[in-house]
Amino acid sequence: MGDAQIKVIVKYGAQNINVEVPATGKVEDLMQQLQLHTQLLPRLQKLICKGKVLKGDMSLKTAQLTDGAKVMLMAAQGFQPRFPTKQSTLPSKQAHSTATLTLFLDETRVKAWKLTGIVSLRDSSLQKVPAAVWSIGLSVRVLDLGGNSLLELPLEVGSLTNLQRLQINGNGFKDGTISWQGLSSLSQLTMLTVDNNLLTVLPPEIGKLSALKSLNISNNKLTCLPEELGNLLQLEKLDLSHNCLSAVPSNLGRCIQLVEVNLSANQLTTIPTTFGQLRSLKIFLLDNNALNDFPAEVLQGCLELTTLSIHWNQLTMDDLRKVDGWMGFEQRRKDKVNKQLEFKVSSSSSSFDEGADTEKWHHW
Repeated sequence: MGDAQIKVIVKYGAQNINVEVPATGKVEDLMQQLQLHTQLLPRLQKLICKGKVLKGDMSLKTAQLTDGAKVMLMAAQGFQPRFPTKQSTLPSKQAHSTATLTLFLDETRVKAWKLTGIVSLRDSSLQKVPAAVWSIGLSVRVLDLGGNSLLELPLEVGSLTNLQRLQINGNGFKDGTISWQGLSSLSQLTMLTVDNNLLTVLPPEIGKLSALKSLNISNNKLTCLPEELGNLLQLEKLDLSHNCLSAVPSNLGRCIQLVEVNLSANQLTTIPTTFGQLRSLKIFLLDNNALNDFPAEVLQGCLELTTLSIHWNQLTMDDLRKVDGWMGFEQRRKDKVNKQLEFKVSSSSSSFDEGADTEKWHHW
């Protein structure tokens, strides 16, 4: 039989998180479980129980954590925490039926959708996309379904052949509930927003969205990415922050139109050298990862890069200054800041962010 489990109640901001860990385990086991709930790396967690700070290598017994123990979780000083997204409460069956029926029978609203090409159903407590949306498929250019409780995005989404912008964020979508087969046929789609869901896998069909310019899949639970992501040659903005990624595919270097990439709050230990091919890259965000090094190819090849943020990693400013190409990057960055000050874009009293920390980050 496996080890007996104990339940620990962790208070994080206004949230109470119930976590089960082996009774014979260590505090670091609790930290690993909390990372899944908060996307906060163990080294950025400060656990306090009965007035004492708990170290990762302590056994639960030594830490006096028994079944039902209460612990407070705090983020590292200077780190801006993101609290778990509270899932929308699913409406009752009756409320859902009434809402859908009202939307379906509101001919004035449907006519407005058809006339403008813009369908906005954000925060409408929907569990199902109204049939009226599919009935005017060719007219729809923009579809906003964010902030609902949709149980699925069906194959019918592929009928919206003129769709350019799709927002399905904040629905709690899990693997298998989005028809990527339908999505992949949307040849005119330029913006896809899928953040704040529960996806762990991004299927290879994503690579068929050849017109995509903006892709946001932040705040999910992605553990890996398909190589086909490198087929999005028109992509300009990519946000994969706050996931569980330990690596990114090297062929993302093929997406040479990328201007902004956000990979913050993952578990990355290294960045592919092929990112040095991103000649248009201006903003590269890598805060809160586990980076031990940084490729010189990026500093030498990304000559438009002026914003690089690598706080809360194992890298320090001293490490970065030793990377070939750093001096050229630093000069570009300072030139940008001076230009902003010249045109009063930012206050003259603003401090200059070096982009990394002066010391390595460790467990509390």
